[in-house]
Amino acid sequence: MRRPLVSLAAAVVPLVLLSGCGAVGTDLRPGAAAVVDDEVVSMSEVEDVSDSLCTVLVSQTAPGAAPGAPAASYPMGVVRAAAQRGLALNIVADRIAAEQGIDVSEDLDAGIATVRNAYQGVDPALLEEAMPGFTGDGHLDLVLTAWGREDLGEQATEEEARARGYELGAEWADEHGLESNPVFDSLEIGEGGVAAAREDLSVPASDWARMAATPASQAEVAEVTRGLPANQLCNG
Repeated sequence: MRRPLVSLAAAVVPLVLLSGCGAVGTDLRPGAAAVVDDEVVSMSEVEDVSDSLCTVLVSQTAPGAAPGAPAASYPMGVVRAAAQRGLALNIVADRIAAEQGIDVSEDLDAGIATVRNAYQGVDPALLEEAMPGFTGDGHLDLVLTAWGREDLGEQATEEEARARGYELGAEWADEHGLESNPVFDSLEIGEGGVAAAREDLSVPASDWARMAATPASQAEVAEVTRGLPANQLCNG
């Protein structure tokens, strides 16, 4: 059953619930934002995606705002975290898909098309640079659900396949490693989603994904940015 990428992202558990996972005692090399197995996500990659993602997010005025109102603002820390998370989880998804012979390209392309449709007025090249910030959780969800279905058989329900897939994904991460730079939340593949460790920035992935694509109101966006200094805001 095809499920668009954005709807998959909306099903993810909150970002900050569980402790990090990966190779215990791993020391990240200088300039690394995350390491998945032996592949490095660099801090410069995260900054590039963050800059593009910020520009994309503030390209549209939040629904419910008065005509001519400024574009919505987002906490820059959340934008950077989304970039780092997306880059790392896309690597996990690609590695597992390659190892297990899983092809989710059709559903992944459908999800990416949904994001593109939500930001039709944005420079396409800029949106492509920002895309990891939108796709990580959904891409991994597609791969793990497919893996779970292959493991259980076609008779398994979608929920059973997804649950089994995340069990297998957690085992994969324990074996191969999923390590974050301490400036970011530590990512852990858990029961039905990917959670992060710190509880001081309790921003649910589901809410953030929904607000990023289609904020319900300007007040909803303002709630998560209230009190932040200007240098910590993504506001164009």
